Amino acid sequence: MSGNASVGISGLRSRLAEKYSGVAAAIRQEDGFESVCLGVRQQLAEERKRQKLDQATVADRMQVGQPMISRIENGGGEIGLMTVLRYAAALGKTVEITLKDA
Repeated sequence: MSGNASVGISGLRSRLAEKYSGVAAAIRQEDGFESVCLGVRQQLAEERKRQKLDQATVADRMQVGQPMISRIENGGGEIGLMTVLRYAAALGKTVEITLKDA
């Protein structure tokens, strides 16, 4: 059922975007945000692998279970800033955020 709901929601988004330019702009913006979150997830996973750490080790350092590390690395959607900061710290890294003009 959730597969059908996703298709239905996707279709509704498309129809609304075709009809309303503001909705289309909002969808593009959200897609861009999703892309940034995906990039952060990939960077965290790549750094963990570069350091030859397994997910269980990072989980121990963050005091969470290994499944949480898998969700962080492979999940979709929003990733919280505190989660990113804690994960980076577990890798001995810091996070730098730079605001730029849109």
